[in-house]
Amino acid sequence: MLVFNQVYHQNIANLSFMINRGEFVCLYHPEQGLLDPIQKLICLEKRPEHGLVNWLNQTDLTSQSLKEDLGLVYPEDILLPKRSLLENFCFIMEARGLERGFFKTRIKRVINLSGLDRYCQFRPSELPLYLLKRANIAAALLHYPSVLLLVDPTLEIDQVNSQAIIHLLRAINQDKITVIMLSSDHSLVLGKQSRKIKLTADQTGTQKEGYYA
Repeated sequence: MLVFNQVYHQNIANLSFMINRGEFVCLYHPEQGLLDPIQKLICLEKRPEHGLVNWLNQTDLTSQSLKEDLGLVYPEDILLPKRSLLENFCFIMEARGLERGFFKTRIKRVINLSGLDRYCQFRPSELPLYLLKRANIAAALLHYPSVLLLVDPTLEIDQVNSQAIIHLLRAINQDKITVIMLSSDHSLVLGKQSRKIKLTADQTGTQKEGYYA
């Protein structure tokens, strides 16, 4: 489904891996700063200096067309601070041009899946960080993407709640959504139904060698 073939870009060198439809895959590197260029390459926002990034064997796929089928979760909170979670979710669906008739069903489904049933009327600022992470994951699922891409979703939360996020992602994956997680968290335990790709590198970032999967 997603192929990186000998990709060179900025400090990334000779990065190759393949992710199949329906997988739960974690791309791990301890340096958080490396995750951003990988995310941009996956989202086709950047093109590699050398090598190939390919989705579904579609060489003409654009960043904009990919977004229709991709849910993206950033490390930062993207929700509007003065609106409740319910208001945020309705706003996101309106912005995506989704039909109002689907709002109630879709919002109820992602809220139940994310364990946010009791927090619909809370504003983002009223939630602890681990629930805010869940709320941003829920927001990314509102248009029913086939792929969920997350950048460091457990950043700055404790190990117990980090593992609860992984449990949530497993449930999402079981709902036939491909989950791709970029992480700098070495302590995560993913379980048997997932795959971790560890990226290694020359720490100086000056030599174009060393990134392998």
